Amino acid sequence: KGDGLKFLNDRLKLQVEEGPNLICGDTSSDIPMVEMAMALCPEKTCTIFCLEEGPKKKAIVDKLESICPRVLIVPSPDALVTIMYRCAQIRGGCVCPPNKIPLSVQSLIPSSPRTPITNQ
Repeated sequence: KGDGLKFLNDRLKLQVEEGPNLICGDTSSDIPMVEMAMALCPEKTCTIFCLEEGPKKKAIVDKLESICPRVLIVPSPDALVTIMYRCAQIRGGCVCPPNKIPLSVQSLIPSSPRTPITNQ
């Protein structure tokens, strides 16, 4: 997956080396993406991993923390989606042009992109 990130960065000119980058994963097989992003842009790369409790969690967390100083571990994909949604709210809504958002995703976006954030 690290080689895939480099390939896509080179081919699509994603400018991963410019940052900021958020690498999300849920298994140890996603760690190479974090390694590659850190190699390309160590100062502006963060990672969020969805990891359930279990025997492999500590080893994955230890490895991630040895690679990237900005690691967040969440217990479920729902927690990750909630974080991403809140970030979109803070930014003032989706940054994609409306005509480029797939219909399946459009149904998830509130009609007002500036929905106020409340403490819950």
